[in-house]
Amino acid sequence: MIYEYFYFTGRSFLFVIATLLPIVNPPGVTPIFWTMTSGASNTTRKLLAKRIAINVLVMLIIAVVAGNVVLSFFGISLPIVRVAGGILVVASAWQLLNAKDSDTEHAEKLAENFTMEKANNRAFFPLTFP
Repeated sequence: MIYEYFYFTGRSFLFVIATLLPIVNPPGVTPIFWTMTSGASNTTRKLLAKRIAINVLVMLIIAVVAGNVVLSFFGISLPIVRVAGGILVVASAWQLLNAKDSDTEHAEKLAENFTMEKANNRAFFPLTFP
């Protein structure tokens, strides 16, 4: 009896991890994070990464608990959400592909202007919730 409980719990846990890993996609988001925080110090990046991780965790918990209710309240079907997400990914990728190369002067200017306040303002949008 107890072994079945552990078996199903472990299996469910592995299923959740296998489902969430492609959605969150840490290796795929890393270049975007580095680009959007160009000019920030390593300590600022660490603090910003922790804040983004907490924001993503809260958003995922809210989506699991209330996502179906919100979608049905607004009359939005899951295929529409998939199409909109695909369009968002294509638009973000297009912006990254067409970005101009940063000069050293531009990078130095960003480093001077990148403060912790700006990092906190960017922590939710666009880094956590594009």
